[in-house]
Amino acid sequence: MLIGVALAAAVAGWLVGAYFLWQSVIPDGLRLPDVQETSLFPTSTLSEAETYERFVRWDFVVVQLVVLAVVAVYARIGPKFVRESAAGPIGTGMLLAMLGLGLVWLLQLPFGLAELWWQRRHDVTDASYGEWIVSGWFGLGGEFLFICLAMLIVVGLAQVVGDWWWLPGSFAFVGLALLFTFVFPYLIPGQKSLHRPALAAAASSYEQQLGLDDIPIKVQDVSGETTLPNAEAVGLGPTRRVVLWSTILRPPFTLDEQKVVVAHELGHHARKHLWKSVGWYALFAIPGAFVISRVTRRRGGMRNPEAVPLGLLTLNALVAGVEMLIPIQAEYYALEGLGQLVETIEMVKAHLNQELSITTILVTMYDARTNLASGVAQEVRSHFRDQVLHTTIPRSVRVSEAPSYGQTVMTYDPGSPGALSYLEAARELAVRGTWA
Repeated sequence: MLIGVALAAAVAGWLVGAYFLWQSVIPDGLRLPDVQETSLFPTSTLSEAETYERFVRWDFVVVQLVVLAVVAVYARIGPKFVRESAAGPIGTGMLLAMLGLGLVWLLQLPFGLAELWWQRRHDVTDASYGEWIVSGWFGLGGEFLFICLAMLIVVGLAQVVGDWWWLPGSFAFVGLALLFTFVFPYLIPGQKSLHRPALAAAASSYEQQLGLDDIPIKVQDVSGETTLPNAEAVGLGPTRRVVLWSTILRPPFTLDEQKVVVAHELGHHARKHLWKSVGWYALFAIPGAFVISRVTRRRGGMRNPEAVPLGLLTLNALVAGVEMLIPIQAEYYALEGLGQLVETIEMVKAHLNQELSITTILVTMYDARTNLASGVAQEVRSHFRDQVLHTTIPRSVRVSEAPSYGQTVMTYDPGSPGALSYLEAARELAVRGTWA
């Protein structure tokens, strides 16, 4: 009861925070013109743009599938590295996290090169393959540093406060996000002062209208890397600035268009959008840490380095997934665990993935001779109704023996009651089809 009240209060607090962060101010009387794409670009250009976007989208989808598959395998074999490590819990946790990150980066590399090839083919970038790989390698170094710091916080706190690490850990991550946002302007290479008097004067005028202090306008030279135009508002407090890519200061962009870009970026600072981005990060980091803490309990929680790969898999799978099939043993503690799992899924739905849903539940290790098994099955059906398959998997020695021979029961003993029950469950799923 107490946990339910606390969860409800947390969800209510999250919704209140999201409501205030979502608020925005739109100028009165704003009327946007109705722009037709075909009046500005020829049909051939629009068709080429659609082809370009289609390739990029599919490249992204395939990358996500590969990442999920790799992390799933790593969650299974990763703990084997623990036996070879003498670095202690925190050091081993860092090692496992860095190995996982490096493995994912290597497998993403060919897809990134494919996207770069596509960008070069459409004259979107001038970056060479070597430059792209080197820049990605240096970026990986920064990610390694971050993951080490994250594991130091998570595993270190878990050693002290156990499964409650997610609470102080979440606030530590939010603090790191604030620090990164503050120092990020100093990490952007090739910045120079703006030497366009007309554009600088317009920026000063916009700052006065928006009630801003003097915010530096910097120019980043990207001429050797890309032809794309871009600009960004970065920094907090004394580190605030607007960074314009050098490509936006060249034709075909006019002074009026450049003024619009500068005004837009200054608007981000005036409306505190960078502070809001940290706020949104907090709204997702806190429940995300809670989810990881709950699902890694099966391996002893984050105090145990073996849980690190499982935590990486769990968060990726729950955020990317749409449907869940949950097998549940016909045992009392399994029923208790199902309740906790449902709470975790509801937390993910509320904060990370609204599309996630439990569509199928399969009762396993069912022994019809015991009142306990019958009671558990009846309890599950009373709560989840049509989500529970009619088929149950009986308790079977053959099902238990199969993994010890490196096989499934379907190949180990296809005629056993357990194998036949799994076939019947598969048939029932096929008949049900896709859930609406």
